[in-house]
Amino acid sequence: MVRPAASPLNRAIAVKFANVVSLYTDDLNDSIPRLGCCSIFSLLQRLLPQITRSELLDNYHGISVIELNKALQADGFRKARNRRAGAVKCEDDPLGAGIFYFSGVRFLNPKVPEEVQQIISRYSDLLRMFKHLDLSQHELLTHLQWVRDLWENNAITDSTLSLQVESLESLPATPNGEIYPLTQKVRNAAPRSQCASGRADSSQTFAAQIMERLFAGTGD
Repeated sequence: MVRPAASPLNRAIAVKFANVVSLYTDDLNDSIPRLGCCSIFSLLQRLLPQITRSELLDNYHGISVIELNKALQADGFRKARNRRAGAVKCEDDPLGAGIFYFSGVRFLNPKVPEEVQQIISRYSDLLRMFKHLDLSQHELLTHLQWVRDLWENNAITDSTLSLQVESLESLPATPNGEIYPLTQKVRNAAPRSQCASGRADSSQTFAAQIMERLFAGTGD
């Protein structure tokens, strides 16, 4: 039996997508989790599910989270580990991130006009390279903002890349009003009925405001 594996095309799309939403920095305290609801794979799954593969083997030639992380390392992402005593493992981490991260890299910020321009430019390059992709600019900005804010608001990093979750009950819904069902703690702490109300409308309004400012040539 042939083992499932990402096709070269899906691998190339995934790596290019990662470069659309992230930025290398000189600060090793900047980080993006390799796993969990704030990972690049989770964002990719939300926006381009047709090129990903889950543990259910629902897409034989999609890219898995392990394959993506290896491909990103080959592309220059630096793997780091939280070696502090008491570091939480994936199963105990409400965000599902665990002890491994990419360091010296961060998500681009859709709240910063200059960074929005970078995102849109890279997004346009992605669609030029892979014309068959169905990815809206609005969805990209909205979901990227959700993931970035959740990670930045809940991850406290230092030279050892420690993670501290301030409040399980504050875990927000996604822009679609859903919860990333990655850990039992996430499901218990933030049931859909408690988190969905009002979140989707506010996220969509935020993305619309970004675009209005861009096309009007103004910004905060």
